[in-house]
Amino acid sequence: MMRFSDNHGGTRHLLWQQDHGFETIRFDVTVHPSFGRVFKKYPDCQGIGVCDDVFALGPLGQVLLFAAELRNKI
Repeated sequence: MMRFSDNHGGTRHLLWQQDHGFETIRFDVTVHPSFGRVFKKYPDCQGIGVCDDVFALGPLGQVLLFAAELRNKI
């Protein structure tokens, strides 16, 4: 089970289903702070980042701006 904080300060849990071991955890630890910083800039967006997948919901214009900025950060 993975435990993490979302961009609104809530605690979430996900069942860990990948079998990549330490490399996946190391990747998550390095990129997820970037996800959080970008999500904070777009409070109308809600989302989650799991490994290299990011899902965002919100007004289309905000989600597109979010995606463009995230692409430049990673």
